[in-house]
Amino acid sequence: MPSKPSAYRKGQYTIDERSGLYLPAREHQVLRAGSGGTAVTGQTSFVATTPTIMLYQSASAKRLILDRLTLSQSGTVAGGNITLRIARDTTSRYASGGTTITPTDPNGDGTAAASAATLKTNPTASADGSTDHEIIEIEIEAVTGRPVDYDFGGCVMIGATGSLMIYTFAATTGPSWKWDLRWIEETI
Repeated sequence: MPSKPSAYRKGQYTIDERSGLYLPAREHQVLRAGSGGTAVTGQTSFVATTPTIMLYQSASAKRLILDRLTLSQSGTVAGGNITLRIARDTTSRYASGGTTITPTDPNGDGTAAASAATLKTNPTASADGSTDHEIIEIEIEAVTGRPVDYDFGGCVMIGATGSLMIYTFAATTGPSWKWDLRWIEETI
């Protein structure tokens, strides 16, 4: 029978190691990436080969467990309501281009290993096939400064090889976003 996780005492609070991201964060397995000061611009229509944000890996020894995505429209207001579509693929769909974003360890003590995955904004992806699975597609009102949070709840994973594609698009004018994506990297 496995031993029961212990509780960690920090000042007046007790943190149960079974809850939240405490254990993965302590082990430097939680990574996050975001726009920083530079917004990313979405598209004016859905095209499977032009995700706004893409997280991918090939033949990794780690599994990616997605935690949370936050988007906040900034700068240019989209030309109408925005569609947010998130899809996962069991293949690496990265083809070319895009801007590489370096993930960081929010633990912040400087001992984190480099991410097993690569994250890009506005890359070109290969065409989707039968391995592409939609996670969510929702419509968002075109308003600046109102964050949209999507909690993956640890239920969406990318295995040794795979991709997460985040598409954002609106008619006429593509939306501009400040964004933040957080995930756990776990040894397979």
